[in-house]
Amino acid sequence: MRTAVGEMRRTVVHLAAAAWTKPDRFQWFSDYLELHGLRGFVRIAIAFTTVLTSSIPFINMASPDGASDPARYTTAAIAGVGGCALALMWVTMSWPDRRRSVAFVAFADIFIALGLFSDGVPLAGLAGATVFAVVGGYCAFFHGTRVLVAHIAAATVVIGVLAVMTAVAGDPAMAVSKGMVVILANVVIPLTSQVLLGMLSSDSVESRRDPLTQLPNRRGLEQAVASVGRYRPRGADDVVVVIVLDLDAFKRVNDARGHECGDLVLAETARRLATTIAANDIPCRMGGEEFVVVGRRPLREVAVLGERIRSAVMAPNQGLRVTASIGVAWADAESMSTDSAETLVENLIRAADRAMYDAKRSGGNRVRLHTGPDDTAEECAG
Repeated sequence: MRTAVGEMRRTVVHLAAAAWTKPDRFQWFSDYLELHGLRGFVRIAIAFTTVLTSSIPFINMASPDGASDPARYTTAAIAGVGGCALALMWVTMSWPDRRRSVAFVAFADIFIALGLFSDGVPLAGLAGATVFAVVGGYCAFFHGTRVLVAHIAAATVVIGVLAVMTAVAGDPAMAVSKGMVVILANVVIPLTSQVLLGMLSSDSVESRRDPLTQLPNRRGLEQAVASVGRYRPRGADDVVVVIVLDLDAFKRVNDARGHECGDLVLAETARRLATTIAANDIPCRMGGEEFVVVGRRPLREVAVLGERIRSAVMAPNQGLRVTASIGVAWADAESMSTDSAETLVENLIRAADRAMYDAKRSGGNRVRLHTGPDDTAEECAG
């Protein structure tokens, strides 16, 4: 029995530690929604739910158990108007980043608390605290365990205060029973959702990552390119650039040194590629010894980046001199919309791929720039 209990305790501690250290999944889930065209629906759903929640303080004003004095009326009005403002932001502003999303959670909790405390009867506010579970569900979908735990902690404090107020008002048994129900609703449902969604997101991320290099694979690239459309041009010559890189004569490495050495070469190439490009660029292993980079930068930097990648790859790797043929293609970024990002990148990959093969036919270890729709390419001056 003790062994079983100890095993269960270790399992719970391991799962809790893994959940606590797992990175926030706001960007992953946002990209998933964008990839599947669901952002508009989610915007409306969140705004609609927020408006319904915000209307509760106004409706309660008409109840005998609702606001009963000017201070409570003011508190209820602040809660209702503040919540409606949050809803309006979802339909009038751009899709939020993680910081704005966390701020939404914080302000939603504040306005809900104000609405609950505006009720004239503490028991009514205590029963209404189940609405915190709506925000908990949002945290479970969009954020990691830390944000969810912070929300649950804030909700628990509010619930505890309302339960004490109910007990002081003369009904301690109801304070305990209703408090337990509300806490269960605000803890069990969001945490269960958090665990299940965390497992699903981990599986999804792993299916889009190359296990050898830890770079996105082809499926991962398809999801990641949606983010390219969100970057605003920094200047008149800002372009979307795609670089296709293929290691030269890689079969000789496997034949001479074995596949284990070949895997080490690929992993080191991926590491060098990731450290050479900008943080916003998207590196990918397409398969075999072929890699792709998608990014945005001024046109004047395109050829420089291609040459910088060629030089990084050519440095000694596992005691070998490994070289790469590189093709580069780009397109004007100013007119690109988010909807066309995937199609644009697909076309650029094909163009860069043709330039890469031209570099390979010319002897390898060189960069070729795709120069136009006629499939012509020119060599980059090293």
